[in-house]
Amino acid sequence: MQQYELFGKPTFELQPRGGASEPRLWVRRIVLKADSETTIRDIALKPGLNVIWSPDSAGEAERIGHGGGKTTLCRLIRYCLGEKTYGPHDQVDSVASKFLNARVLAEVRLDGSTWLISRPLSATRGDFAMLGEDVTDCEWSLEPTGIQRFRDAAITAFLGQSALLLPNSIPADERWLAVLAWLTRDQECRFSHLLEWRSPDSGSQSPVSGRNRSQDDRLATLRVALGMLGPEEIQATQRRNEIASQLAVNRSELANVNWHIARLKNGVLSRLGEKGQDDISRLQLHELERRTSEHLVKIRSADDGRLITRLREARAEFERAATERGRLEEAARSLEAQIALHELEAKVARSEIPELSAQNVKASTPICPVCKVAIDKVRAEGCGIALTQCDLDALAASLADARNRAESATATAVALRRQQDGLKYQIATATQTTDRLRDLQERLELEASHRSELVRLAERAADVVQDLRHELEEAERLFKKVADLEQDQDELTTSLAEYRQQNAGVVQMVSERFSAIFSHLVKTNGRSSVRLDGNGLQVKASADGTAITSFAVVLFDLATLTLAMEGRTRHPDFLLHDSPREADLGRSLYSEIFRFAQSPEDVGPSPLFQYIITTTTEPPEKYRNAPWLRLQLQGSPEEDRLFRVDL
Repeated sequence: MQQYELFGKPTFELQPRGGASEPRLWVRRIVLKADSETTIRDIALKPGLNVIWSPDSAGEAERIGHGGGKTTLCRLIRYCLGEKTYGPHDQVDSVASKFLNARVLAEVRLDGSTWLISRPLSATRGDFAMLGEDVTDCEWSLEPTGIQRFRDAAITAFLGQSALLLPNSIPADERWLAVLAWLTRDQECRFSHLLEWRSPDSGSQSPVSGRNRSQDDRLATLRVALGMLGPEEIQATQRRNEIASQLAVNRSELANVNWHIARLKNGVLSRLGEKGQDDISRLQLHELERRTSEHLVKIRSADDGRLITRLREARAEFERAATERGRLEEAARSLEAQIALHELEAKVARSEIPELSAQNVKASTPICPVCKVAIDKVRAEGCGIALTQCDLDALAASLADARNRAESATATAVALRRQQDGLKYQIATATQTTDRLRDLQERLELEASHRSELVRLAERAADVVQDLRHELEEAERLFKKVADLEQDQDELTTSLAEYRQQNAGVVQMVSERFSAIFSHLVKTNGRSSVRLDGNGLQVKASADGTAITSFAVVLFDLATLTLAMEGRTRHPDFLLHDSPREADLGRSLYSEIFRFAQSPEDVGPSPLFQYIITTTTEPPEKYRNAPWLRLQLQGSPEEDRLFRVDL
């Protein structure tokens, strides 16, 4: 056993796992190549602490640290460790526009073997993952192997059969990516929470990334990696989640049924002339059945058939009266036509009389057209000129006939008018009779309709009571179902608490390690801890503030890293933090991260971990140089950027 001191003060004993000479997982080398012949960067990394520094800007004349490419380098390391992409689409497009055939190469040590990883930075040929020694010796002409073989090897190495404990929502071929997300947190998450690992803005396509992703997936991943989650608890959690879903559905259905019961009950009571009640029992239901049945019998007995008989008779009388009025109106229309015909005949005859009268006068005293002497005189004295004789008798007969026809037609029309006046009186009387009978029929029909509606409502009330019975039975079933589910949920909650208690030893181990580190670095009188309860895994720091929160997250990751060195968790000895300093975190406290992270290098024959940290804040002077400073980047000039160009 080796005594381990944190900066001179013994706080815990760090006993490296036996027989180990290097981290189980670490990145030995990262190479950026513009093409098969042109190398942009060749970055050597080592076990232990690795610092990537982009100095902060101190003034307008200073070089800018941001934009140098440290976050891109972190994403490229993640990319070589199996992540689906190395950045958002616009970043990938920017790189591809400058380097059409660029690739990132990596030498990754996994359980003593070297994996050679080659992945494209643009839309070129696919991924390579194979065993070897020097990644630059890989032939680009080989057929791509894909990156999945490395992912499978990594998840098998660190989780083994425990990978099956990860949530089903994480696809089997992406389980390693869930663990990798914890080991290589996004800078965009700002170390704000223990379980915030991947921001959707980073474009990582991680299975635990996204605002709609359940935090339970990340919690389960973390607990599996730390060995504090067993299959019994997972099954109990899944069952409790299923019950919670079923409870929500059944409670919603029960609420709907109760609302329907209240509506049916109030409807029945309103038909009985009563107000609604807050609740209804089985006894009250039986009473409602009795009363609605009696109400239906009463309504039906009120109709003894006389109303229908009266209505039938009224309809028959109305039809007879309407028929008689129709007959009279038709006779009146016939008389009107005859009157018009006789009046026309009289008018025509009268129009002939003046002409016939004139002809008769002229014929009785004609003037000779030759001698201009009255024809009567000529006839008396004799005239040998006239050739024809005038028939005065015929003319007189025609005139008399016209006068007779006019008088006869007029007399007939007058007689018909008198008949018409009699018919009008009869029609008026018939109209009064039909109107009276129509009103009687409509009143009887309205009364019959009202009685029919009362019967229908009484029948409906009886039917509604039966509906109410069925709804009450359904409500009782749902109530029992909800009660049973709630009991199951309570039992599972108790079981989960017991399962968490079974893992209390692991939680306590992590808590003690975290508390020892935090208490030494942050001088407070309070006690820090890690707690697992119904709300998940909680880190309690003995100080407040956003900076302390992010600092506590960093120290939690480092605490689990030291436990991995001892072989006490499934953690792969690898950690990458991208710019973990919050603006209000004191520089002296921030510097302690570097000192603490480097100190375990002295435990054992060689460092059993790899911790890569990027920073814009200048690290302590010791770590601004080799062997810890592995790369220094600048935002300008462009030669000092990661890709040596302005993207």
